[in-house]
Amino acid sequence: MKKRILPVALVFVFIFLAGCSAKMGPDGFNDVSGSKGELNMPNDNYGYDRDYAPTVPEEPSQGGAVAPDTYEKKIIINASMTVQVKDVAIAYEKFLEAARTNGGYEFSSSKSEHGNSIRITAVFKIAPSKLDTLMSSLRGEGKMLSENKESADVTDEYYDAEIRLDTMRKTLEKYYQFLNDAKSVEDMMKIQAEINRITADIESLTGKLQRLTKDTKEATLEIVLTEEYTPAAQEIKWNSLSFSDMGRLIKNVFLGILNFFVSLLQWLAIIIAGLSPILIIGAVVLFFIIRKKRKNKNKTE
Repeated sequence: MKKRILPVALVFVFIFLAGCSAKMGPDGFNDVSGSKGELNMPNDNYGYDRDYAPTVPEEPSQGGAVAPDTYEKKIIINASMTVQVKDVAIAYEKFLEAARTNGGYEFSSSKSEHGNSIRITAVFKIAPSKLDTLMSSLRGEGKMLSENKESADVTDEYYDAEIRLDTMRKTLEKYYQFLNDAKSVEDMMKIQAEINRITADIESLTGKLQRLTKDTKEATLEIVLTEEYTPAAQEIKWNSLSFSDMGRLIKNVFLGILNFFVSLLQWLAIIIAGLSPILIIGAVVLFFIIRKKRKNKNKTE
């Protein structure tokens, strides 16, 4: 009896161990479907806490972790200059040639004219190490109205993005493994949705790293060239009247005054003629009133 119980117990132990190992996927991850058909996928933090991420990548070395100071600084440099020159076109061509000589190029430009004054605004891209040389070439061309230079340290932002991008790519690979092991259409749809979301995040972060890389490798310089104001010389001309012009003006003034008085008399005649019926009636009424008053006065005497 004891001989029969021992083999049966060993069989149950083997089945139990086989069931436990079947629940574990490769690399110690849970299988894509649990006992109730639910997905057991990594969380949305791409393998690290979103609230905190190291600012520079940490790589193992023989002496331990690499110090952050050993990584290249990522600096974005922007500068601007406004210069007043005698000839904008000539100064602009000189500066354009200086930029090309120092390995820079023109990114954009615009030109405007106000009367005889010309204004040129241009943006140049150049290696940060050549920026000061290029700015010096413009200082001697005219009067410096304004000059500004500023920099932004994006080292932490750059390496933080690199770490996040590397973690996202590893997480994406793991989701593709889950997709291959999916047991149902519902699981495949859920995993594919996560793959799409992570892929979009990877593309966005890749674009950000590309922009930061370009901005740190090229300094930006904006120049504004304006012309010096030179007041135009005004020539004084003799504008006195000739005697013939003077006589003509006197005649015109006299005739104008004469025309005014004649016109005034003509309008008075027109008004009187127009009011004549009313004036005649008024005169008749006034005559009878005065006559009546005289008769009354004679009777009283």
